[in-house]
Amino acid sequence: MTFELIDKDNFLQIEPMKLMFPDSQSEHDRNMISTRICIKAGQFRAEFYAEIMTVDFETFKQQLRLLYNNLKGIAVFDCLEHYITIKVQGDGLGHFECDCRAIDTPGIYETELIFKLSFDQTQIKELTNQLNVITNEYPIIGAFNIKNE
Repeated sequence: MTFELIDKDNFLQIEPMKLMFPDSQSEHDRNMISTRICIKAGQFRAEFYAEIMTVDFETFKQQLRLLYNNLKGIAVFDCLEHYITIKVQGDGLGHFECDCRAIDTPGIYETELIFKLSFDQTQIKELTNQLNVITNEYPIIGAFNIKNE
């Protein structure tokens, strides 16, 4: 169960591992997922663990579905502590560019990697299918507002 953006030899993998606090009294905490992130961007490779909310996956999935239909616009994956940010922008012709930013530890001691990936419209169905598997395994618990851009 992995979300994976692939661009030739480069990739970004986001793999949810487990709910961090499934028995918490807080809805916010019950939606936190321990996640492994792997990146290959040019000569750079990274692997680190992040805390990502269930709602982040659901929001991104819905935004990618809109991009598939419109081909133009923006979909953004961003998490609470900004471990990983993916800004997907369509050109209206079926080509999509991803501006990606990863940080290993939020705060003043963070290390940042900025990279780009690209893909075409044919890959969006697979990306939304991957996100659908994740959101079925880790559905949103409680009431969260989901924003579509």
